[in-house]
Amino acid sequence: MNQRAILPDPGKHTLALGIPGFDYADLYAPAKLRELLQCFDDAYRAAAPEAFARFATYRANQGVGMTPEAISEVL
Repeated sequence: MNQRAILPDPGKHTLALGIPGFDYADLYAPAKLRELLQCFDDAYRAAAPEAFARFATYRANQGVGMTPEAISEVL
């Protein structure tokens, strides 16, 4: 089967993401996704610096050299 995914029209939804300055339509805007990722990183880093450092390492190398258990813990 060769089916195409039908994505919702972000302009028709007003779902609040719970993060000031962001709404549903931003999930479809690459620049806003980068901003949202930065907010996530900043909050994670502030809340758990050591865990964030492990996650950042995983993200940078996509888990290369990590055991499955270590990847599971990071995620």
